[in-house]
Amino acid sequence: LARVFEPFFSTKELGRGTGLGLAMVYGIAKQNDGHVAITSSPTQGTAVRLYLRRAEAPPPTVGVDAPTDKAASPGNQRVVLIVDDDDAIRRLTSRTLTASGFHVLQAPEGEAALAASARYDGRIDLLLTDVIMPGMHGIEVARQVTQHRPDTRVLFMSGHAEDILGSRGIITDDRTRLLQKPFGGRDLVRAVQEALEGE
Repeated sequence: LARVFEPFFSTKELGRGTGLGLAMVYGIAKQNDGHVAITSSPTQGTAVRLYLRRAEAPPPTVGVDAPTDKAASPGNQRVVLIVDDDDAIRRLTSRTLTASGFHVLQAPEGEAALAASARYDGRIDLLLTDVIMPGMHGIEVARQVTQHRPDTRVLFMSGHAEDILGSRGIITDDRTRLLQKPFGGRDLVRAVQEALEGE
């Protein structure tokens, strides 16, 4: 319990997982002025309680509405390859970008991303990849994809940006960016557009 919110703490064997995932839950709660309480007992199980402030008004719409004119949409049919081992995040990211006019390819891990890149005949404008994944990390995925596709821009996404920037050597420049998790739909589309435009 004392280490449950540490991003890289795991009770699994080496190579079997990168953490408990509760660091992201904690981050989302704190960003919304909330709190997370956890109780656990070997014979009773574990309870995770998430406390959020009561809304006084209807919440704002989350995500991006599907544009009616694809030609005028932010994506304008540019191609994005999304790589994330979290199925829910990958699907939500894909839906958000598709609704904004992007053509999306998906891969659940590094090897699948390289295979998808090799199979796809057209241009891939952007690689949007998680950094910490089982097997091949996102940095290596980006290195191999851009080696064969030098015009492809890269947008990393991670819930552990400070640790990664300090220890894994991501260089953010006009071709490579970092988007911190958690993010909303509008933040995602804006980050993708900025990565593509190099602004």
